[in-house]
Amino acid sequence: MKFQYAIFDMDGLMFDTERLFVESFQQSVAPETGMDFPKDKLISIIGLNHASTVERFPELFGTKYTCDQCYAISETWTRHYIAQHGLPVKPGLIELLRWLKKNHCRIAVASSSARNKVAAYIENVHLTEYFDVLLGGDMVTRGKPDPQIFQMAAEALGCEDPASCIVFEDSRNGLLAGKAAGMKVIVVPDLQDPTERLPGYAYAKVKTLADAIPILSDHTS
Repeated sequence: MKFQYAIFDMDGLMFDTERLFVESFQQSVAPETGMDFPKDKLISIIGLNHASTVERFPELFGTKYTCDQCYAISETWTRHYIAQHGLPVKPGLIELLRWLKKNHCRIAVASSSARNKVAAYIENVHLTEYFDVLLGGDMVTRGKPDPQIFQMAAEALGCEDPASCIVFEDSRNGLLAGKAAGMKVIVVPDLQDPTERLPGYAYAKVKTLADAIPILSDHTS
């Protein structure tokens, strides 16, 4: 393979949790707080780490309740949903992970969510064996679109040349971060399609993660 290293975003890419995030605010946080949470504004903070979210939250939604208070309600709703329905895995994830491992690719997760949540979700769906490195947004000082977390992931994987690393992302911030890190980014759009406003930034765009396999197969070293 041309790419010996792969870095995955998590929410909205591996798991259908960005949809759950929006639903949690509309079905639980809004009724409990009496605040208004338009979908477009919720989508605009997806992919930000905690510090960046806290900074933007008041200007988007007001100050009646703090960001942390609202997120606590959201996380309670989400935990109950997952306990009842299971963690929704995105189509093609397992097929792609198996293919990457078969081709001796080292794999990391670089998510804006906290590392303990990353580890818990990976363990929940029994995929721990596929990942060599797990990184969360609480481990960096600069969140996406800054490339810091991807640079950390590459270093932890033992990757010295960013050109040998492929990134899988669904968000605008993730696409910008991957490109800024000097890596190729395959986009799998979720609630939004970042390639519409950033034409030419993505290495490829696919419908599901499994659809990336023939693209990677066509670029062998």
